[in-house]
Amino acid sequence: MLDANVGRMLLPQAEEALWVLDKPKMQATLEEARRLAFTAPDIEKIAELLALPEDKCAESTRCPPQPRPRPHPQHQPPALTQPQPQPWPSR
Repeated sequence: MLDANVGRMLLPQAEEALWVLDKPKMQATLEEARRLAFTAPDIEKIAELLALPEDKCAESTRCPPQPRPRPHPQHQPPALTQPQPQPWPSR
């Protein structure tokens, strides 16, 4: 249960930090993840980027980021449906 709650808290934070390449936000997210012994691919990517020298970090982030952020399943817009034909009112 704790792992799921930590993931709900840290994963959006990590995604945003990677998306905008906000170094202080990446550092804070990584520190919190390490404090809670939590790991995920985004957390590992943050650790990898922060471990690089400043000039190498800039080189490795020149590629466009992965398509993110992914919408949370609870925040999906309702599916669009075709309107159903309505019968003509009888006279």
